Amino acid sequence: MRFPAGRQPAAPVQPPPLFALQSFNALISVGSILALMLGTVRWTGWEWSAWQIGVVTTVANLCYGGLVFIGGRLADRWGRARSGILGASLGLVGSIPAMISTEQWTTVMAAMCGFAGAAMFFPGSAGLFSDAEGAAGGPPPLHRKVRRYNLGWAAGNLIAFLLFDWLSTMPSWLAYGVVTISFLIVGVSLWRWRNLQPGRPAPSGDRAPHAALPRLLIMYRLNLFLACILCMAMITQVAKGLDAQVGVKEATHLASGALSAFAACYMMMFIVLGSWGGWILRPWALWAAQCGFLLGTGGLLALALCGYFPMLLIIACGGLIGSGYGAAYVGSIYYSLRLPEGVGKAAGWHETFIGLGNTMGPLLAGLFMSFVCSGVTGLAIFLLVLALAMITWQVVMIPGARRLGAR
Repeated sequence: MRFPAGRQPAAPVQPPPLFALQSFNALISVGSILALMLGTVRWTGWEWSAWQIGVVTTVANLCYGGLVFIGGRLADRWGRARSGILGASLGLVGSIPAMISTEQWTTVMAAMCGFAGAAMFFPGSAGLFSDAEGAAGGPPPLHRKVRRYNLGWAAGNLIAFLLFDWLSTMPSWLAYGVVTISFLIVGVSLWRWRNLQPGRPAPSGDRAPHAALPRLLIMYRLNLFLACILCMAMITQVAKGLDAQVGVKEATHLASGALSAFAACYMMMFIVLGSWGGWILRPWALWAAQCGFLLGTGGLLALALCGYFPMLLIIACGGLIGSGYGAAYVGSIYYSLRLPEGVGKAAGWHETFIGLGNTMGPLLAGLFMSFVCSGVTGLAIFLLVLALAMITWQVVMIPGARRLGAR
């Protein structure tokens, strides 16, 4: 179709298709996670201490936790696709210098900008998922939209964990080139939706108000905060913790296996909870789904005390922790998006708790491993204490939610 001179076609009135949104989530996750993981491997090779790695990863995560609420407000007021384009652009600002130079400051900048970009992107992406309709027309149930949202970024994390072992041995232009291409594709693809205005779901069905929502929201957000401390501590410190036991090369190999299983199993939990809605307003069911936290962290501590680290058992521990994280994450994002309005802001709060937990995890674990108990034993003790805190917190909060109508 031709348009008269001086006129342009109108921007699309519908959000991007769900599959496209999933792909964007995956690419942003590939870029931001690889930017961090490539940094941790290089910092370990440069003989940085666990405390130093914890400080730098904390600074990178502060870029996420400090900006993600702003990203949520921008998504609701400025435009959800626009905030996503801004996020992809910030990621490029960090990854391009790291492609060109191997200076230590470029790896720090890539990690910081990757997480800042994710902070701008994900609240708007959650809003776009909330507005989106299914392929057959009409909105799918909210828990299925949440499944699609989660599987997108989770697939990106899994791809990043699978790639980083190989990319860590590659030249900078190739390793950080993958990061750059991931951010670039998202920014260019979202451009056609830059004028899309935020929608507002009808307060009915699974978007209707419920008396237990405020308590469930507080419970799962704080629970996710603890889960993120636990998981980001594991992600950033497991290679360092294993280094003293098995050496840098084997530690990187074991860490890649554990983190790949971690990502694969929280993806499996997303599929289960996104296909079966029986956990909705039934907090004890979601509590039981998080028992993998205790089994995985306890198993890692047992291996550390034995000084025995077979790959299959390391993978099992990572997978159990991942299954617990999947359930904790679903609880927070589902009840955030279930609020009748202000989806971008609600998603921003959800991501803020993630950012705060991710920020504190590497630093607290690094301090614990440096000054209380070193190596993988110290890391495992730190993770197990957090798992116990999460389980206990929900046991305290669930009876009140049940009195308000949740079963």
